[in-house]
Amino acid sequence: MFIDFKKAFDSIEHRTNMVVIEKVMRVLEKVYSDSKAYIRIEGKGQVFDIERGVKQRDPFSANLFTCTLEGVFKKLDWDGYGISIEGKKLNNLKFADDVVLMHENIEGQGRMAEELFLECRKYQ
Repeated sequence: MFIDFKKAFDSIEHRTNMVVIEKVMRVLEKVYSDSKAYIRIEGKGQVFDIERGVKQRDPFSANLFTCTLEGVFKKLDWDGYGISIEGKKLNNLKFADDVVLMHENIEGQGRMAEELFLECRKYQ
């Protein structure tokens, strides 16, 4: 099962409990607190507050999302899910905002997707 977290970077809650050290979290909170943006079409638009998401073109954006997603996956108990490869279970592959869920049957993939969905909702 292929999952593409569409608009993933925009859905990250700034104060999400990520898997990074405390000092880095404090620095990132300062960087993202009181964030503002504007839309440019033919000229600079009105400035507005950014209440969630990450700054566009910020090199940390992908890392913030990846850390958050990794935190989600660490909370899932998927030891019984997956396909066996050389005696080891492989149940997911992740790259940026794309995820592949693997299980021997469609019912297991459905349970995995439901569990992932429920855990991800906690981070919105």
